[in-house]
Amino acid sequence: MKTQVRQRTTAGRPGTSARWYSGNGAPPPEHVITVDDSISVAQADRLISEGTALLWGGDYPSARTFLTSLDRRAERRHPALAHAHAHAFLLHRRLQERRAGLLGRLLVPYEGDGTIPLCRAPRAREACVHAYGPCPGPGVGSPRELLGVTSAYEWHRKGWRSRRPAATEAPEACRRQDCRADTSTTQ
Repeated sequence: MKTQVRQRTTAGRPGTSARWYSGNGAPPPEHVITVDDSISVAQADRLISEGTALLWGGDYPSARTFLTSLDRRAERRHPALAHAHAHAFLLHRRLQERRAGLLGRLLVPYEGDGTIPLCRAPRAREACVHAYGPCPGPGVGSPRELLGVTSAYEWHRKGWRSRRPAATEAPEACRRQDCRADTSTTQ
């Protein structure tokens, strides 16, 4: 799941090579430029739509805010659909896939030990090692995937509370029928 990707800086000079972290098998981007808070959402949307990935160089909360802005822009592009149910569902899934691909082109850097070198970034080293294995070197990955990796790791680490008193189940046990949450409603 890890492949090499070349990084290019905003000046167009060849940059260093970095490892691509992707748990969903997404291909590494062909073109990468480094950006920060100075780029507008409209410029970023244009670059992302053209296939360029953006490596974030600002602080982590700004990257999350920027990702949210890109997400809102993508949502406005495709208003609610009023077609036949089956066609609307397939069209919605296609749009969701495209949106996920576009939002996955905003990247954050990883250090060789799995930490994120941005200011105020979450401590996701253990989650990254759990998801990707030992980190062989610096790399890049999507903050959307990082959110999923850290959420899955916390769920795996803590388990979940059942409605039964004093019962905590591990994620592996959720496959068993008797451990699933009760979905029936009481009246």
